[in-house]
Amino acid sequence: CRFATPPGKRIYQDDGLSVFEVDGAQNKIYCQNLCLLSRLFLEDKTLFYDVDDFLFYILVEKNKNDHFIGYFSKEKWSPKDFNLACIMTLPPYQGKGYSKLLISLSYELTKLEKKTGGPEEPISDLGIRSYHSYWNLSVMQALVDASNRAYNMSVEDISRVTGIKKQHVLQTLTRLGVLAQYGETHIIRVKQTHLDKYKHSQQQAKLCDPAKLQLGT
Repeated sequence: CRFATPPGKRIYQDDGLSVFEVDGAQNKIYCQNLCLLSRLFLEDKTLFYDVDDFLFYILVEKNKNDHFIGYFSKEKWSPKDFNLACIMTLPPYQGKGYSKLLISLSYELTKLEKKTGGPEEPISDLGIRSYHSYWNLSVMQALVDASNRAYNMSVEDISRVTGIKKQHVLQTLTRLGVLAQYGETHIIRVKQTHLDKYKHSQQQAKLCDPAKLQLGT
């Protein structure tokens, strides 16, 4: 490969990691090769030729050159507000939190667009585990921030501040065991055990720091 670094613009840099945004229409062969690479690891990966309507976000580790870790792609214009079409991390980097970092980046981009979004479905078993883990962290962070301000959040509030679709917020609250129903009314109740579990997970998570996004450069 003649590329020492991904073609495109660097939009994120933090702790030896960088993310490049690559336009499928401008770098067709590179993006087609990414899709073909994904087919080695993703059974349901079918698209590899028509990349013009997609943006690709390439995660690399800085050494002498930029070492490829993984990527996600998203439609440039999605009528269903999908913010991620495909995500892949190379096997040597799996289980180290990089998928969660890419997922969190997809939501930071969604929030900048003042929208809510989510992944294309169906999601693979491995993908849904990564999403559940990220949704748990993001929703709990919103609840903790609201608690610190003595503010009671609704499902709509959580969706707005996290960029996560309302149905995924509801699923997450139910999975966390913090959603109680009284008649037709839902009430969010967070116990200390939920907070303790969240703090432990938060310390181990690799997430995108929105302050380090460089979209304007």
